[in-house]
Amino acid sequence: MTGWKRVVAGLVLAAAGGTQAQAQTSIDLAKITCEQFVLHQVTDPRNVVIWFSGYFAKRGDTVIHVQEFENNAKRVTDFCRNNFKLTVMEAVEKVLKPAQ
Repeated sequence: MTGWKRVVAGLVLAAAGGTQAQAQTSIDLAKITCEQFVLHQVTDPRNVVIWFSGYFAKRGDTVIHVQEFENNAKRVTDFCRNNFKLTVMEAVEKVLKPAQ
């Protein structure tokens, strides 16, 4: 293979293997079902858990209690595995609802 053919072949491979720009996607997290959450059908479940953590956090609280966060994420995930038809928002509210 001559020099210029190698260059062309390299450019073709580089162009084919390059990442394409992805359009920004908006997701209404209140509509994600437990099935979609558990089966990774919308996004990585950790993204959802992190968002809910911030959504339900006290305003101005900048501290994250890692062990509590991980325990809550596991509890919601376990609940969702047994309740595919509920939304994740409903699961979070049922599992993590503060005692009254």
